[in-house]
Amino acid sequence: VGLRQILPWGRVIPGSGVPLILGRVVLPWQVVPEDHAGSVTLQFLSPADTTDTKGDATGHLTRLLRRVDGLARWQGLRLHDDKMRAIATELHGLSLDDSGLRPGTYRSPNRKGQDRTGPTVRGCMRISDMPSSLWPLLQLGERCHLGRHAVEGLGAFVASPTLTRERTPSVP
Repeated sequence: VGLRQILPWGRVIPGSGVPLILGRVVLPWQVVPEDHAGSVTLQFLSPADTTDTKGDATGHLTRLLRRVDGLARWQGLRLHDDKMRAIATELHGLSLDDSGLRPGTYRSPNRKGQDRTGPTVRGCMRISDMPSSLWPLLQLGERCHLGRHAVEGLGAFVASPTLTRERTPSVP
């Protein structure tokens, strides 16, 4: 309603109509790697804020769930409460190895010149026995990042299937 009736498009861009954003189509998609071996490695490309995660690796994933749901609402979508609870339960039941994460600090002054400092981690985290139902969450997270200060570039990661020793090619 706001885009159609409230915003003065004719004054912003004379002779223009409502932008094409109103006519877009959102399609669901899911890709599960063929070589998925039940575990996934998250490699952080930029530090991830750890404020309020209590040092718990699961906190990163629950923050990711909240971020994806929050961004979906901007697109006119949302996860139903029952689905959110089910995913959160799955996240809390995962076997996580965060020994590859290293602590750090993030500093960013705001417009008022106040210095904001917060704890971060970077490195790799491994999720063992991850259900394939969580792949879409990780794939969306690769696009929107996770944690605080994501709009400043923090929390970027890549999710990759981890091959088991049996499936690793042997070298003669």
